[in-house]
Amino acid sequence: EVPIAATFCSPPSLSARMHGRTHACTYASPGVTYWLDEESVSQFYAEYLLRRVAKFNYTEFMEVWQQTVPLGITVTSEMLKGVALTDLSARPPVVWHFPSHSLPHEVGPRFNAIFKERPKWTLGALRPYIQDLTSPKQPLEALLLKHTRSTPDATGEKLYNSRHPL
Repeated sequence: EVPIAATFCSPPSLSARMHGRTHACTYASPGVTYWLDEESVSQFYAEYLLRRVAKFNYTEFMEVWQQTVPLGITVTSEMLKGVALTDLSARPPVVWHFPSHSLPHEVGPRFNAIFKERPKWTLGALRPYIQDLTSPKQPLEALLLKHTRSTPDATGEKLYNSRHPL
């Protein structure tokens, strides 16, 4: 966590709020020190940079993103999970806005939207987009069994695709 001046996060600061959620601000004692949740702040800036462009050159995006976040935060591609997708096999590699909070809340339409965006997913890439659909009565494995098929890729990693035609 990175300490910052209290004025940066004085509620309701635009830099601390996005989509009705507060990002980043907690405090040790009122008016003394505010702390940033590095991942939340980084995701906020990633969305800010990506939401108005179709696709962004991945290397350029990572440089611009790093320059945009507050000093002391180091961005990583892991911080993009649930916010954006990447295609590192494209030439040049690209990143684009695909936020989990904008997907349908219903299970079927959510999976349809996910698989229309990308036909095959690893579990690590898919999890941030479906984790909020799970419950004790409907665990992740049950959702995957009902809505996906899995096949191994060339390295043996499972790839998930739609069980139903799109």
